[in-house]
Amino acid sequence: MTIKQSTLLKMQKSFQEIFAERQEYLSAIVYGPSGSGKTYSLKTCVHPTLIHSFDRGGCQSLFKEVKEGKILVDSSFENENPKAPSAWSKWEKAFDKLTSENIFNELGTYVIDSFTLWSDAAMYEVLAREKQSIAEGNIRMRDWGLQMNLLYTSLKKILSKTNCNVIILAHSTTEKDEITGKIDRTIDATGKLRNKLPILFDECYTSYVKSSSKEVKFLWNTLPHDLYGYAKTRIGKGGIGIAQDYKKLLKDAGKSFEDKKLITE
Repeated sequence: MTIKQSTLLKMQKSFQEIFAERQEYLSAIVYGPSGSGKTYSLKTCVHPTLIHSFDRGGCQSLFKEVKEGKILVDSSFENENPKAPSAWSKWEKAFDKLTSENIFNELGTYVIDSFTLWSDAAMYEVLAREKQSIAEGNIRMRDWGLQMNLLYTSLKKILSKTNCNVIILAHSTTEKDEITGKIDRTIDATGKLRNKLPILFDECYTSYVKSSSKEVKFLWNTLPHDLYGYAKTRIGKGGIGIAQDYKKLLKDAGKSFEDKKLITE
């Protein structure tokens, strides 16, 4: 074997190891309007599931699973005060502690609910560091850039430090193309970040509700749709209007979908 061939072989083996590690877990960003089933669908995650909740009272629909020990909710980030922000620093300390204690090895899924209010916490943190007040309306272009960088690097940190499935829930927003008049639904994020977010994740789903006189269905698109926005999947064939069920998607993709040992007294 030549030196060049040996170098290429090492590269191939290195990629195979990294690929196998990445493929073991689900990484997904799921976005849609309020009431479209984003939080409720966490009932179908691989448990135990830890939710870092930034949406006040947003996890009330999961009370049964919390009582059963399937879902753990840290809601200490919900009551943010923009004039004296603390949520972001609390979250960083909590995440680093979980990492240092290898807690993610015990989890089936880690969730941030929601990216939208997590983003607000990041902006309040940026303004505090820059010694500015949100009440003064002095947000500069520089501040938006700092916020985007803080969020982007933190997401990369999450994806590299967690040995479990990762799901980020986000609200959606609409944009109108002034030339064509077309209205697009996108992730509610700052500037270019809304287009960069799906690149970080293997999965990007849109959530929505379809109702009739007979039933109400909470659905996902895992493929792009003109009405519901951009979506993609790497673990499945993709679909329009599929049931919101993480375990079924994992099972159909041949991935691990069984719960880990639950955390009980």
